Amino acid sequence: IVARVTVDLSAFRLVAIQKTAYRLADRFTAVLGSEAEGTLPVTLIFKAGTSEPVAREGARLFFQELLDQELREKVGAALACINYERGNNDRDSSWQSFHFSSFNADKALTSISNDLKEYQITRDNFPATAITPSGEEIPCATYYYD
Repeated sequence: IVARVTVDLSAFRLVAIQKTAYRLADRFTAVLGSEAEGTLPVTLIFKAGTSEPVAREGARLFFQELLDQELREKVGAALACINYERGNNDRDSSWQSFHFSSFNADKALTSISNDLKEYQITRDNFPATAITPSGEEIPCATYYYD
């Protein structure tokens, strides 16, 4: 069975589409077409004997994973911004100012610190900007936290 889907390139980056195709390669082969008018045709080729409902579910899963791949970098950028701001914040470290929420947030950020190294933070302009592994620039000012 072959399924054809079209991806809107104004909503999804090519690298996210490629990562999705790789991630789901055990279910089907995704053949990326040529960009035309801001869209990318993708042909999903399923193994012989695949039923139509299974193929439909595979196409649905393709878009679900694509959204996940697209959002993953944006969430990473937000966390990189927060990690940067927390590292540059002159918080009172006396026991009177201790909060479990801040302690837990610091622990959580520390646990993903290796992943956050893939993001660069620049302060060339205000606000600081996170640069994702794919090169997208995301301003840090939109992230508020305690």
